[in-house]
Amino acid sequence: MQTKLIFIFVGLCVAALSGAARAQNISDNDLYQQALKQIIEHDHPKQFAIWDQAISASVIASERVPRHTPNYQFMQSMQGVTAGLELALLYNSIDARGLSGEAYDRRLNNFDVKTAEGQFLGFSDKTKLQQMEVSANHLSIDQKPLVIGFSRVGYKLEKGQQYALFYTEIGLLGAESSYGGEGFLFARQGDKWQLKSHAYLWQGPSNPFWKW
Repeated sequence: MQTKLIFIFVGLCVAALSGAARAQNISDNDLYQQALKQIIEHDHPKQFAIWDQAISASVIASERVPRHTPNYQFMQSMQGVTAGLELALLYNSIDARGLSGEAYDRRLNNFDVKTAEGQFLGFSDKTKLQQMEVSANHLSIDQKPLVIGFSRVGYKLEKGQQYALFYTEIGLLGAESSYGGEGFLFARQGDKWQLKSHAYLWQGPSNPFWKW
């Protein structure tokens, strides 16, 4: 626990000095669209929903399954990720209250969802996901809806190259479903973002990200 808190605090300091922004922007939307396309093409869900909140740093930095080591998990699993970039991601995703006492806005802006397969059930809040989960309990595995969550994006300029790193978590709604965390690293090439690295960080039965 102490190591995790130190990790997040250092991330706050480093990213604050680098001027990282919290607000979701146009680049975020493009990155989410690219990651979503890859997720759908890999999992082939009949239906899927996206959580309407950004996954917080406290979820990302927690041990989710046995033998999962969250500290510097992106650096250890993904080529090209630096400590500074990983800490920028955690800072942008931190869910503590600011100096004003107001909680940071974790709402995920709706972005255009364009996929060749799967029925999109919409950007869903916790209440709607709970209802969908109950309805999915009697469904077979191949019929259960997939739920997808995104963190905020951490951006960092390193050696003249702009990078973007974020976390996603996916799982099937319904009883006895497992979840998994993934990392996506993009590099800016001209006016486009190109996927540089993708990794599966952990997988298994775990309390879903949208229930934290």
